[in-house]
Amino acid sequence: MRQGIGTGAAVTVIGEAMACGVTDMGDAARIVEETGMVVPPRHSPALMEGWQKLIELGPPARQQLGWMAREHIQQYYSLEQIVQRYETFYMSLVKEQSCVA
Repeated sequence: MRQGIGTGAAVTVIGEAMACGVTDMGDAARIVEETGMVVPPRHSPALMEGWQKLIELGPPARQQLGWMAREHIQQYYSLEQIVQRYETFYMSLVKEQSCVA
């Protein structure tokens, strides 16, 4: 679990941290959803509580969270998904532009 200070983080970094916990900044909470722990920024007691919860889960449950996080990232944030979203977005702009012209 890591406490961040800045805003925004790469999906890859968030994906790798999901089973450990991430700071609730930028899109982190939306990306993590139910596959990890999200704590408020600069809130050490919440960070400690999150770590404690993860420790109490035990190794099998933490491993399960890790697998769920991996599947979530692969399903929604893989390179193929990101490329598809950009392509859809750009095609909508082209379509919109051709309707205006």
